[in-house]
Amino acid sequence: LRSKMDEYATHLTNTASLAPAGNMKGPLMTFTQHRNLPEPEYHIEAHGPSHSPDFHVSCRVGEIVGVGRSHNKKEAESSAAGMVLDQLTAALAPSSRPTLTGAPMAMAAPEVLNWKAALQEYLQKRRKPVPDYNTTGSGTSFRCVVVFEHPEAHIQSSAEGAGRTKKDAEQRAAKAAMQLLAP
Repeated sequence: LRSKMDEYATHLTNTASLAPAGNMKGPLMTFTQHRNLPEPEYHIEAHGPSHSPDFHVSCRVGEIVGVGRSHNKKEAESSAAGMVLDQLTAALAPSSRPTLTGAPMAMAAPEVLNWKAALQEYLQKRRKPVPDYNTTGSGTSFRCVVVFEHPEAHIQSSAEGAGRTKKDAEQRAAKAAMQLLAP
């Protein structure tokens, strides 16, 4: 009886790795929301005959893109989302995280995914007030102006950004502000 149980446990272990990992769209959405990243955007194309289409899906979060392909639309979306999640996880690993001690453009690498947090941390380390975001718009068109005190010039400065969501517009405005602060 013992060997039969061991054999069955080995079978379960071997077949578990063949099972689909599950839908990665949910974990990707949760990951981006918890880190104040832009929402994932999906672009879906169906190729081939209508009775047996081949789905090509691209998933984008900021500048990071993943691609999935399958005869099943959900599988293609999940595959693309999984690729993006893997890239984001790698980009946010402690060894690749940018430090905010140097010049602002040291953070201009693709690893910077939360420009609002980067701008706030940069200004606070220089004993400046938190930046002020004024975002307007509705639907899929938002415009943001971020006002901040320039650390060296001791004057009020501003930068603008536009995006499809409020969060995206604010991130773009913060990125523009960091580029203004570059030496």
